[in-house]
Amino acid sequence: MEFRLQDGTWDVALVPFRSTDDNGDLVSRAVGEMPPAVFEVWAAYAPETTHPLVRARLHHLLWVARHGTRPIEHLRSAVHSYRDAAGALLTKAEEHLEALIPHPEPGGTASFEVEVARLAAADALVLAYGLAAATRQPERTDIVGEMIALGQAALAWKPPSPGVLGLMTAPLIVSTHDKPAVRPLLERAVDKYCGEGQFHYRVEFLDELRCVVGADEHRDVDEQIHRARMELADSNTGLRKLLALEDAARHARDSGLTDALDEVRRTQQKIGRDELAMDTIGTPVPLPAGYLEAASAAIDAAESMEHALHLIATTPPTMSDSAAVPPGLLSLPTVSINPNGPVVTRIVGSDSTEGESFFFRHHVFALEMHGLAVEAQLDRVRDRFRPTVEDLVPFFASPEHAPETRMRGLARAFEAFWEGDVDTALALALPRLEGTLRRRLQAADIAVITHAKGETIGQVQQLGSLLDKLDDSASPNRGPFSSGRCWATPRGR
Repeated sequence: MEFRLQDGTWDVALVPFRSTDDNGDLVSRAVGEMPPAVFEVWAAYAPETTHPLVRARLHHLLWVARHGTRPIEHLRSAVHSYRDAAGALLTKAEEHLEALIPHPEPGGTASFEVEVARLAAADALVLAYGLAAATRQPERTDIVGEMIALGQAALAWKPPSPGVLGLMTAPLIVSTHDKPAVRPLLERAVDKYCGEGQFHYRVEFLDELRCVVGADEHRDVDEQIHRARMELADSNTGLRKLLALEDAARHARDSGLTDALDEVRRTQQKIGRDELAMDTIGTPVPLPAGYLEAASAAIDAAESMEHALHLIATTPPTMSDSAAVPPGLLSLPTVSINPNGPVVTRIVGSDSTEGESFFFRHHVFALEMHGLAVEAQLDRVRDRFRPTVEDLVPFFASPEHAPETRMRGLARAFEAFWEGDVDTALALALPRLEGTLRRRLQAADIAVITHAKGETIGQVQQLGSLLDKLDDSASPNRGPFSSGRCWATPRGR
């Protein structure tokens, strides 16, 4: 509740209400941080204003501040005014509908003004309910009745308003005291939303219905939720269908619906790549001037092939958290899919400025840039030294955990890499890299096996888990491969 002063001193008027954050932007102060004079202004306005929603808000703020000798009076006034505001807003919405010329068609979309008024009325009732329930006010029962009535009305509107209905049901399903009252409304909502284009609402209200039924009814509701999720998947195509099936699979798994989970799997595996309608979006990123030339020059300056390969292995990618990703790069929300399944493997949000997803994308970008430099350097090693398998084996086999019998295959992988045979290079390199890592960790007395537990058999950890443990084997001044060698991933991968 901010006020402009008539003399135009807006900045002065803002001082009690706003402060600046670390970026220098104005942000709202907490109520408890307001000067006492502000509360006196609110207290003077509250009983005088004729708009019930403004009056409710002022009394609500004064209750939060515990202003006056009897703060509870502010709470009661806020509850009463919020209820008045809900009624006034709903009346205003109906009057607006009546005044529309021509009248909206049955089932047509309500006007923006009507929808806003209805949602504001729903918000007012939710605020009144929250205050009354938190302080055990006797009006709580009446407010619940008004919320149920508004929910029933929302279902009867042409068209129904799932937004208003959801606002009414959400706070009631988490209240042990009010769960029984909301059950009939949810059952009616589930029956209402059963047609094409409405399955997502059906799923939402079925999820809420499960919260209010007894434990003996959970299985039946879980099966209804599964059928609704499958209907939702069937009504969609492409990525939307795949995401709906992923949700259905998680629900079936978590609910113990084994047959339902098999049904989802069979349906999901029938989706072909051509049905996903996926596009690859490329963002051109110019390389820094002289980036690859500098990488190749480092190889030219090496004293020997061994020195050149060691330089490649021990030069880490630049992973500074302060570096900025080029504008627009990977800033769109993306879904990583293994289309061979097809199955969703990762969902990346659109926030490119903060959070874990930003640093993940930044690190991926940094590794891709580093990979270009490594490829250029390896090609330069080939052009300058023309190494054969016999030249490479002694270098790769020098550490005790890299026996020559295994490293000969790795040397052939490099030979295939230089010949452009990516598949052969991968087939030769990856198992040997995994075995070398396993022996390296064993030598450092770090576990690489997992014992059997229950129905789970014992396992020897594979490449992903082994890579995660490399830091455990590194001393403070030496990298995890300091006693061995590090190899680049073959081009194209």
